[in-house]
Amino acid sequence: MSREIDDVYKRRRMRDESLGGRRSTTDEYTGNRVFRQTDSNSRYQHPSDKVVNMDHITPVKRINDRYGDLSVEQRRNLANDRHNLASTNESMNKSKGSRTNTEYLANKIRSGERVEPRTATRMVGKQVESEVHMGVQATGYRVRNIFDKKK
Repeated sequence: MSREIDDVYKRRRMRDESLGGRRSTTDEYTGNRVFRQTDSNSRYQHPSDKVVNMDHITPVKRINDRYGDLSVEQRRNLANDRHNLASTNESMNKSKGSRTNTEYLANKIRSGERVEPRTATRMVGKQVESEVHMGVQATGYRVRNIFDKKK
């Protein structure tokens, strides 16, 4: 079910927008520079903590679970909305997996890993922004669905 909701092409477009034709952009979580992936034939390859990736702030699985009453198209729109995508580094995105930002941070702290306060603040802020926007958007979809059923 997650595959039909994740829109890889939209994530790529968002990544390209965040780069704006440049070779690098700012990681929305860490504040560090992240770079466009160079092609495999290039002499220089950036390490994964320097390559830009688009992160679903609220994971697709969570959206599926929380908004299962919405259509696939509506859930796809929620998951791939610009308010739910953040430019970050590939390494963090992969280690975060299908956890929310707060779950990811809590897991790192529990395991004794150091978390930069600025990074934690940015990640929590992005999650709050995403969830508020998503809640408003989902309410609109639900109201529209009710009216559509009455027609």
